[in-house]
Amino acid sequence: MKFTTWMYKIVVNLCYDKAKSNKRRMSVFARLNDNSSKDDYIESTNLERDLTNKETAALIKHIADGLSEKQRMIFLLRDIQELTIEEVAVITGMSDAAIKTNLFFARKNIRKKIARLEVTV
Repeated sequence: MKFTTWMYKIVVNLCYDKAKSNKRRMSVFARLNDNSSKDDYIESTNLERDLTNKETAALIKHIADGLSEKQRMIFLLRDIQELTIEEVAVITGMSDAAIKTNLFFARKNIRKKIARLEVTV
């Protein structure tokens, strides 16, 4: 394995760890906020939409766990972390075309799995 590949893998793993850490931190803050003025939340007209968005995001992240390692990494970096194609290329060492191809297939696989879930529900 080349040094640069090894280094990129370390960076990607650090990104995964940071994402997990942020998720845990947000979960703690959400629990703290749940104890404060629940009436404010109930009065919110966007509550149902917010819950639906959170459920959808959680579903997509769960489905992304079933992707190949390469597709999952590119999907998370591009669509979840909102990095540019160029930034993903630097991190992964892959060409822009390879990133776009893997991203296309990752999104396609996620759409297929969501469609299957909708059919069964």
